[in-house]
Amino acid sequence: MKRPGIYLAVCVGLVSAGFLHATALAQEQGKGEVYSEEQYNETQALIDRMQVKINSIHSAATERDKEIEFLNKQINDAIQMIASGREDNVTLRENNQYLQVELKDVYATEGDLSLRLTELSGEKEKAVATLRSEVSALNDRLSSEQETSTGLRGELGDLAARLSATAAGKKSLEEELDQARRALSAGKKTMESRRQEIAGLNREIAALEKARAGMESKVADMGRRLKSAAEKKVREISTYRSEFFGRLRKVLGDHPDIRMVGDRFVFQSEVLFPSGSAELDPDGQSTLTQLAETLKEVAKKIPADVNWMLRVDGHTDRVPIKTWAYQSNWELSTARATSVVKFLVRLGLAPERLAATGFGQYRALDPRDDEIAYRRNRRIEFKLTQP
Repeated sequence: MKRPGIYLAVCVGLVSAGFLHATALAQEQGKGEVYSEEQYNETQALIDRMQVKINSIHSAATERDKEIEFLNKQINDAIQMIASGREDNVTLRENNQYLQVELKDVYATEGDLSLRLTELSGEKEKAVATLRSEVSALNDRLSSEQETSTGLRGELGDLAARLSATAAGKKSLEEELDQARRALSAGKKTMESRRQEIAGLNREIAALEKARAGMESKVADMGRRLKSAAEKKVREISTYRSEFFGRLRKVLGDHPDIRMVGDRFVFQSEVLFPSGSAELDPDGQSTLTQLAETLKEVAKKIPADVNWMLRVDGHTDRVPIKTWAYQSNWELSTARATSVVKFLVRLGLAPERLAATGFGQYRALDPRDDEIAYRRNRRIEFKLTQP
């Protein structure tokens, strides 16, 4: 570390030299010599720099004074600690002397205790040897007695086991005998009960056989009567269907687009509807009017107990249709059958005797793929049947 006094003296010397130079310049100006403005400005700048250095030196001197004060404080603290350490050393020396005296006393006491311990060890060994001799003798006697006791205990255990086994066997035999007696008694009761139950079941079986025979006879008779009634109903429906179709044939005449197919009356769709439509045209309405009048005349003859209905089935060809009104052939066939049923209801037929069904293209009469087959498959069928 640099000494602050030397550093400060050097700085002051430099500043003083600069200041003297500036003063000399001023004095020369005072003698009447003329200087330029540039020389004046240089002199003023030199004075300003000297002032800045003076201020810096004052600041550095202040910082050095603070450092010197801090170092002096540390030196004083160290001097105090050394003085305190000296006092502690004196105290430690005194305590050490005291402990040395006590240690000598402890060594002396330890010698006395060692001598006494040696004496006690001799006495202890003699006492231990005597006790060991006595314990060995007692162990010999105890071993002999234990052998004798073990033998007696073994014999006693064998006798107890034999006695226990004999008692258990006797008790088990007695329990088995009691169980056998109870089982025999229960078996006799159960056997008698089973005999009574079997006799009762035999009587019930005989009664059931008799009842079954009577029931079979009744069922057979009822089956014959139901079959006869069904056949009668079928014959009645067939009779009225034949009459209805016969009269309808006479009314409609020999029309090429209206024909009989089995038990159905078939109208080609062109007879009733325009192409791709479910709205009845005037000719179709006229034809259906004749059909309705004929059915009403025949219906008057049908007995009230005959359950009949006129089913109207709509059919199309296989050519797909997709319009704003009908998205598929199924919808078109159903709409046509429904239009026919609604028109017949308006003509006075009971709605509960009518049914509308749409089959689309799925029950074709002609499987060929040509216009003739398509025309045959586009149809409305009427069937007089039972629900």
